[in-house]
Amino acid sequence: MKHLSFAIALCASTLLCVNQAEAKISGCFERVYDKAHLGQHAGQMVRAIQLQIGIQSTGPVDDEEVGDEDSLAIRLVGRKGLYYANITCSRGEDEAECRNEVNREKLNISNTSKGVKIVFGTSVTFQLEGEERLLSIPNDSENQTYALVKVSDTNCSYFDR
Repeated sequence: MKHLSFAIALCASTLLCVNQAEAKISGCFERVYDKAHLGQHAGQMVRAIQLQIGIQSTGPVDDEEVGDEDSLAIRLVGRKGLYYANITCSRGEDEAECRNEVNREKLNISNTSKGVKIVFGTSVTFQLEGEERLLSIPNDSENQTYALVKVSDTNCSYFDR
């Protein structure tokens, strides 16, 4: 009987873990910084950022095992155009580890109460839409961490609404 109770408890905890793991980071998240914020952070290069993510892989991110292609887009202070980074992510319950497909640069994404937090582990390279030109965003104090809020998928259009 003691073993049966343990087996039932183990099964229940496994089911609970499976249900929690299904609540993985997915959807559309963005942040558009206003002039007041940018005035307080003179070194910040990003004026708008959007993440589209729907990760399928649960394994580590490396050359042999990768998740689906997801996207990160930015608009920069003082520059026209939209810059993209295709990223490949692998995630756990409340976080994802992603790599830029250009240089395999690392960024981490974690759930917050209103959306997600993105932290660049290294500088991250973006490509200007429609061109081959690349731009690297450093992971310094003004450009390393971004707090994004969840938006509906119908509003997930890389700031073109």
